[in-house]
Amino acid sequence: MVIGAACAAWGADPSSFDIMGVRLGMTSKTVEAVLTAQSPAVQTQTGPCSSDPGQTCVVTMAASLPDGSMNVEFRQTNQGVRVWRVLFTVRGRGTQDRDLVLKAAVEHYGKPALDQPAWCPLDEQGRACRTDEPVLVFEPADGAAGRFILSAPSR
Repeated sequence: MVIGAACAAWGADPSSFDIMGVRLGMTSKTVEAVLTAQSPAVQTQTGPCSSDPGQTCVVTMAASLPDGSMNVEFRQTNQGVRVWRVLFTVRGRGTQDRDLVLKAAVEHYGKPALDQPAWCPLDEQGRACRTDEPVLVFEPADGAAGRFILSAPSR
């Protein structure tokens, strides 16, 4: 299946979710190992490190996987350069494939907190995802069944 998670019902922390084995907070070496096991062609883009512009850090990784394409974005954290966003575009066509993927996501992650659909801790009013917590969103994508976006808070 396209997704993996450490939960069976809503109430779990999206920071524990993974998409094709990639989780928030992973190092670039770990992500590279996970993606290389699924695809021989992992593309890595580097750039200046935000903590030390004289050094080079991984900025993004991309791979074409059996079920879709993945882009992983990295940011400097207190623990070093880590995954802060995972985008996975699921292969498929039209609303029928989208509905199947969404059904599988609900079975795997549990009921979304919002109809968007989004899996996240809600704000005090219960109408939006908290901006200081991780979130998983499933959205339409042109020419695909949909796109999962797993994001760390942007702090």
